[in-house]
Amino acid sequence: MRFSKLHLAKFGMFTDTVLDVSLVGVNVIVGKNEAGKSTAMDAITQLLYGIPLQSVHDYVHKYPDLRIGGALVGSDGKSIEIYRIKKNGPSLRSACGDTIGDEVLRELLGGVNEDVFTQLFSISHDEITEGGAALLDSEGELGAALFGAGTGLTTLNAVLAKLDSRAGELFKPSASKPLVNADLARYRDLTARVKETSQSAVEVERLNKTMRTAEGNQTAKDAELKNVSSALSRTTRVRRSKVLVFKRRDAIDELAGLELQGSRVDAQIPALLTAASDVRFQSTTATAGLEADLAALNRKLDELVVDEQLLAQSSNINALTEEIGTLRVNYKDLPGLNKQVGDLERALAGLVRRLPEGCRRDTTGMPQLTDVEISSVRRLVTSRDRLEPALETAHVARTESERLLASDEANFSALREPANVVTLAAAVARIRQEGQLEAGIATLRAEADGLVATISATLASIGLRSAPRDADAMPIPDGASVHDADSAVTVARNDLVTAANELDRLRSERATADDELQSLIRRVDPPSSAELETERSRRDDGWQLVRAAWLGPTTASEGVEAWTAGEALDVAYEASVASADSVADRLLGDAQSVEKRALLERLITGSAESILAQEGIVAERHKGLDAATERWDALWARLSIEAGDRKAMDNLLTKANTAAASAARLRGLDERLAAQQTIVEASRSDLRSLLAEAGDTPDEQLTLAAVLDRAESHCAQAGRDREARTIAEKAVAAASKAVNGAAGKLEGIEKELAEWLTEWTEALVPLGLSADTKASDVSDLLDTIADIDMKSADLDEKRRRVAGIERRNNEILDDLAAVRARLSHLGLGDDAATSVISGLKERLDAAVKIRTQRGTLEKERDEKVTAMDSTRGTLVRAETDIRQLVEQSNLADEDALRSAVTRTERATELESLVAQWDDELLEAAGVPVEQVESEVDELVDADLDALIDELSGQRDALDEERTEITLSVGALRNQLAEIDESHEAALAAEKAQATLAELSDHADEYIRVVLAKQILEREIEAYRERNQGPILGKASELFERLTLHRYTGIETDTDRKGKVVLQAKTANGSLIEVSRLSTGTRDQLYLALRLAALEHFAAAGQSVPLLLDDLFVHFDDERTQAGLRVLDELSSTVQVLLFTHHERVAEQAMKAIDAPRLTVLQLGTHV
Repeated sequence: MRFSKLHLAKFGMFTDTVLDVSLVGVNVIVGKNEAGKSTAMDAITQLLYGIPLQSVHDYVHKYPDLRIGGALVGSDGKSIEIYRIKKNGPSLRSACGDTIGDEVLRELLGGVNEDVFTQLFSISHDEITEGGAALLDSEGELGAALFGAGTGLTTLNAVLAKLDSRAGELFKPSASKPLVNADLARYRDLTARVKETSQSAVEVERLNKTMRTAEGNQTAKDAELKNVSSALSRTTRVRRSKVLVFKRRDAIDELAGLELQGSRVDAQIPALLTAASDVRFQSTTATAGLEADLAALNRKLDELVVDEQLLAQSSNINALTEEIGTLRVNYKDLPGLNKQVGDLERALAGLVRRLPEGCRRDTTGMPQLTDVEISSVRRLVTSRDRLEPALETAHVARTESERLLASDEANFSALREPANVVTLAAAVARIRQEGQLEAGIATLRAEADGLVATISATLASIGLRSAPRDADAMPIPDGASVHDADSAVTVARNDLVTAANELDRLRSERATADDELQSLIRRVDPPSSAELETERSRRDDGWQLVRAAWLGPTTASEGVEAWTAGEALDVAYEASVASADSVADRLLGDAQSVEKRALLERLITGSAESILAQEGIVAERHKGLDAATERWDALWARLSIEAGDRKAMDNLLTKANTAAASAARLRGLDERLAAQQTIVEASRSDLRSLLAEAGDTPDEQLTLAAVLDRAESHCAQAGRDREARTIAEKAVAAASKAVNGAAGKLEGIEKELAEWLTEWTEALVPLGLSADTKASDVSDLLDTIADIDMKSADLDEKRRRVAGIERRNNEILDDLAAVRARLSHLGLGDDAATSVISGLKERLDAAVKIRTQRGTLEKERDEKVTAMDSTRGTLVRAETDIRQLVEQSNLADEDALRSAVTRTERATELESLVAQWDDELLEAAGVPVEQVESEVDELVDADLDALIDELSGQRDALDEERTEITLSVGALRNQLAEIDESHEAALAAEKAQATLAELSDHADEYIRVVLAKQILEREIEAYRERNQGPILGKASELFERLTLHRYTGIETDTDRKGKVVLQAKTANGSLIEVSRLSTGTRDQLYLALRLAALEHFAAAGQSVPLLLDDLFVHFDDERTQAGLRVLDELSSTVQVLLFTHHERVAEQAMKAIDAPRLTVLQLGTHV
């Protein structure tokens, strides 16, 4: 399998970046620091194997928006384009957005999983360096080298060393510090201490055994309590999460439907399309309006002509216009003023003649009164005018208030007394508070019918027969009884197995002891002590001869020959030593055999009794199991069903208890229904009785609601009657108050009128009038005096005005004549001056208006021409933008784009909701969403409330049982403490048990470590035997090319430890050990092995792209070119993707590889 294209759509810093890697050969992908080299390599791995739950590549694009794609070509030449998105569930998509199963990709990968891909098909310069170091650490050991290169595991030596070190930490023969050795010594010491300090070892052992059993029961109960608590937690979690899970599934289903309808558009396209459409609409509308406006403006400009001479006289004409009002007023007022002067002179003379003889006058005959005197008289006249009508009004008001009081009292008397509905209103309020009773009855009845159906279905599903309301009367065993019976069967079965195993063990030990005893009996007779003495004497004689031979040649040859019997002295002496040691060993062995034989005979005698006793125990355990089984079957016989296993019976028990709980609830509903009906009838009867007391007898067939409405109507009428009577009472009180007020006001006015008369007499003296003069006559006289003063002043003013008007008229007429002379072309007539000025002003205003209009229109025309050009450009750009968006989205037209935008927005909304619900589920449940969904599916049909209640009960019961066991364990410990008051024996026994547990753990770990090391070594050796030939041959060839023929290949040899090791063969034929190679050459040796193993792996049909990360960073130019040529050859079998930070590598690739087989891509630019 190989890539022909990589599409980094939304990943890391990449957005719609495409890498074309379709050519066969080496692909060199260059990216400077921070250009995304590592990100691109991660993208390839995550495209093939999935985006992880937590990603470091969501810093530009949001985590749910991550998207990677590529075109893949299989070994059969078929191509497929896939995309990987971040999604819970299937995350592979086709180019058109359809969901693709992971099995399609797995088939293309040919069984290469993620671990194999990242370990074998991904090589970095760090791995090359570590691999070279690993070759040095293993001293070139062939198996380790091949295994490490073939798996990419450069830490193999470290793993083996760590295993070996740990094994030594755990156990070494004849040592004391390793853990197992130390545990053994400590256990022996503690056991001896127990024997020394214990007062009753048998009793302590019995109590210890009992306590271990109790502690085992406690542990089992803890586990059972933990399981029930876990089930309760899970059920509570399901109840809390169920609604969200179903909502989330609906959203995911809708998303899938949207995906089937078509692909989405990029996130920015909806906003761009809306903006472009708005601009296009606005531009089209604006263009049409501007064209019509320009045509109208041109027509208006053609119609407008300006009179410049007239405009030049605008200041003079405006000045005359300002005076036209004055002139008209003057012409109008002057005749009238002259007439008024004459009229005033005559009127003034007549008024003076009307004054009384006694009126005080000045020297000219005009009246002479002060302002205070006139004001006082006028005040009194005004008071008289006020007091007289007020007196009459007060009389009328008193009469009218007395009439209104009589009318209000009559109205009050006519009102009826309100009915007493206090009891009726209280009954209505009480019944209303009880709610919609009749509707509640219907709801309860429907709920009861539903429960009947549910109970019947539940009982039918488990094969039980009972009336729904009697389901809780069935002889259902309680959970504790079921648990006890099942536990009894389990304990009895376990006890039987334990007893049978113990019997087998005793019989096996007896058989082994019999065999050992027979073996001892069959042995030959032991040597005597005389034989031992003879052999030792011969050995000592030989020593004397050997010593004499060392000291000098004085030994008699006859004595030596007699002792050696013709053999060499040293050989004969060694034989004598061995013979003496053999006799001594036989004597020692015989003594040990005698002791062991006695021990075996005692053991055989005691084991016969133990076997007989154990056979009795086994028989008792069989009876116990039969009794427990009968007890278990009896629990279910009362239900006439056959007992099954615990799981089936728990399921039946759960459903039966659910039905029983529902039956109790059903009877409760029946009681509530009867109570509700009783309340309804009682309420209806109460209301009817109370209505009868109020004079109303409703139909007996009326419902409670109808009777209630009727009662409320009566209560409302009584309220209206009370309110009308209260209003009438208030009106009578107000009318009575008004009568008293009117009488008091009349009395006050009469008093004020008497005081006025006195003041009136004194005020008329300066006027020459008597006190009985009518107020109207006095007022007339005052008016006459005031008229005289006013007319006198008015006469003087009018005389001054006449003189001023005549002077101003002459000045205006002179200015008009000058203007007429300058505007002779207008043909002004001899009309009145005001008419001429008005005509000039009208013509001037018209000319100014025309000039202003023309300027405004010309400016407006220029602005509209500019706007027209801008609008047309905007319209063209908007249409271009829309076409580009359609093309960018690979759609047929704008309508298709709008449909895709709608679909995308809905899908985005749904994905956001799913992500939100995922967070809510994770926060609420505290476990992954997939687990919550699985749990909801498991309990989808369960009555969660009932199940939670049941589990809560089980948990409480188990907690109580655990408490009892804990108390029992405490009591046993107290008994142990009483036997050993010093606590030393118990403490030593406890420490011995703890040490024994540690010893068991350390021994188990030692076995695992040693076994793991042996397995790994065998695998390495097996790998070497399988792959030494093909991989080593290819690696030898590659090593020669990578080292530029300085070395001609790789050979193998056996070192002093018997291991097969690698050696490098130089050009002159000599062999060099790995430890003597330079660091760079060791790195090249590891790379040769690595590439050879990879090619061997790919040759088996398991070929996927090879990712290389800065492979040649430590190579010089010549070796880089050599390595690139090796990769070029390898690329015929495996697609090579070489990522590098260095432009130099790309330059060397252009020199080393033919152009048709080389692709160089740059990250950080458009490719």
